[in-house]
Amino acid sequence: MKKFLLLLISFTTYFNIQAQEWKLLDDNDEYTLFIRNHSENSAWVKWEYKKLKVSETLFGKEEKIKRVLTLFKFDCSKKQSGIMAKISYDVKGEVLSSEDYSKYYNISEDYNMEHVIPDSIGEWVLFKFCESKE
Repeated sequence: MKKFLLLLISFTTYFNIQAQEWKLLDDNDEYTLFIRNHSENSAWVKWEYKKLKVSETLFGKEEKIKRVLTLFKFDCSKKQSGIMAKISYDVKGEVLSSEDYSKYYNISEDYNMEHVIPDSIGEWVLFKFCESKE
């Protein structure tokens, strides 16, 4: 009985760890793209840039971005997605910017749900997320 319980706990732990791992979506010359499910209708998407991505802030300051994590909400039936949160990191792993968009929306609202553009990365990420839910 003890062996059975130990085995059950081991398998449960293993599958919980596996469920939390990042899944590779794309690896090209510009970036590596990963996805990790967050909830029934949301997932984190991670872009790791091969070369630093330079972005200008509202105040004219340049940010050199190495990695971006974006929490998306998905509606598979309507083919829509919306951004719930976004965090940008520099090459040292320090946060450059962080935004939680939930403060702009009521819980009942659909964040900024928009139809995905055909043949875009957004459509592909939505497709991969919805495919994992089937």
